[in-house]
Amino acid sequence: MINDIIKLYPTAADPDASDSDKNDNKKEISFWKIIKIPTNKCGFIVGENGETLKNLQLKHGVEMKIIAQNVRHGKKLLHITGPDTNVKEAYEEVERIIADISSTALVVPREAVGPIMGKCGQNLMWFSSKSGCKINLEPLESPNATEQSAILHGTVQQISHAIHMISKLLRFCSKNVEKHSGYYHVKFEDLESIVG
Repeated sequence: MINDIIKLYPTAADPDASDSDKNDNKKEISFWKIIKIPTNKCGFIVGENGETLKNLQLKHGVEMKIIAQNVRHGKKLLHITGPDTNVKEAYEEVERIIADISSTALVVPREAVGPIMGKCGQNLMWFSSKSGCKINLEPLESPNATEQSAILHGTVQQISHAIHMISKLLRFCSKNVEKHSGYYHVKFEDLESIVG
């Protein structure tokens, strides 16, 4: 980890740096902080295509880098560098985001897993993208199980939105979709008009 920090901030840890180097370094890096982030919450800090991380950096005028140093301990390290006040504000916002993330299990009938998952996971990705909530389907407990659990990770609002959309799809399926081989089938292109 120390080597990673030195690579990120080469002059910050150099006691032999000249006065001009130290002055330049003060201009570049006035302050830095490290946050340990649970690996299952990193996606909420990074965001889709890194958008959340980019926006946090722009909003607070800081630089943020994630180092996957402590993955085996279930955590990654987020390094925040920049002016003192900016770093503190960015740190506090990241802490709030982490604190707001929770997990909920949604139990669904096995015959409805297909429409939730979709072909190659298309529907599941759509639900995640629309709600901002990460959704993982748990493996079946047994081959004869009649239900399957979906684990939803996100803020209360994101989880609520995902549950609302999935419930709407399940109501539609139970009223309008015929089962084939005991399962519902819904085309991806019909999903938005069904869930709206």
